[in-house]
Amino acid sequence: MVNDQHHGYGDASFGPRLLPHIRTPWTFKIDADEWPNEDLLRSLSCATWYAEHHELDGIWVPFHSSVDGIEYQEQHGHLRLFRTHIGWPNSLHSRPMIDNTAYWTTGYVRHDRSLDELERDYLRYYRIGQGNIQWTEHNALMMRSACIGTAAVKGWEYVKSHAWWPEVLAVAFGGEEPH
Repeated sequence: MVNDQHHGYGDASFGPRLLPHIRTPWTFKIDADEWPNEDLLRSLSCATWYAEHHELDGIWVPFHSSVDGIEYQEQHGHLRLFRTHIGWPNSLHSRPMIDNTAYWTTGYVRHDRSLDELERDYLRYYRIGQGNIQWTEHNALMMRSACIGTAAVKGWEYVKSHAWWPEVLAVAFGGEEPH
């Protein structure tokens, strides 16, 4: 067991704090707010077998996600099954930077959040990642997209009713009210 304080999901402590204690050749990384379904869990040994026999270093896993109960329309996945010896970067929302990977199609990971949780998390990521233009742009895009998608269903009044709205307005919308 590794004791550590909670840094938030997608934090930078996984690579340096936990991964050195893993003694298996493959690691399946999952955060506490993510839920793999039974099909995915049953297929992981097949995924590692497939990766080994095709000399791959990682497998991308499908994600099904929602914000405030609104399902993401675009399909997406994350690199979450990888050869342990490759390591994991010590930065927010990172992944091993490997090219020889495949996309696994059996099962998925469920990731559901409230708009409030998502916006507070991405504001934190934005503050931590300042100075890195790619992270700044990514974090602003995630905040903006979540607001627009939620407003399309629940209305802008709902989105703007949160305490974080003035900061998200400034960061993700350049201070200009969305239409």
